[in-house]
Amino acid sequence: MSGDGNQRVNLHFSTTYDDALDVIYKTIGCDEVARKPILTYKFSTATAKADPIALTSAEDWDGFLEDLRAAQRKKKECIPVKLFVTDQVNNIFLFVQRPKI
Repeated sequence: MSGDGNQRVNLHFSTTYDDALDVIYKTIGCDEVARKPILTYKFSTATAKADPIALTSAEDWDGFLEDLRAAQRKKKECIPVKLFVTDQVNNIFLFVQRPKI
C-alpha cells in the first residue's frame, strides 16, 4: 500500500474504465495483487447518510461519468469524489477534469 490517509488523483473524462482502474490500483498499491479490492464512490455533494455507489464495471464507470458531468454542470465547478476500497483503510479523492475545448 502507498500509505495511510487520502490521496488525490486527477483523471480526464476521456479516461476509460480500465485505465482508471490501473491508476487507482497503482495509487493504492495493489496493482500487482491478484485479488483486487471492490471500489465504491460518493460525490462530495452526497449526504453523509448516502450509501456509496458501486464502481465495479465499465457500465458503472459510464454512469459515474454521466452523473459527475450532470453534477458539475449544476454546480459549475469540479466535484470531488471519494472512493472507498474494501480490505483497506486508504481512500482516494478522484477528480475528473473537464475536457478543454
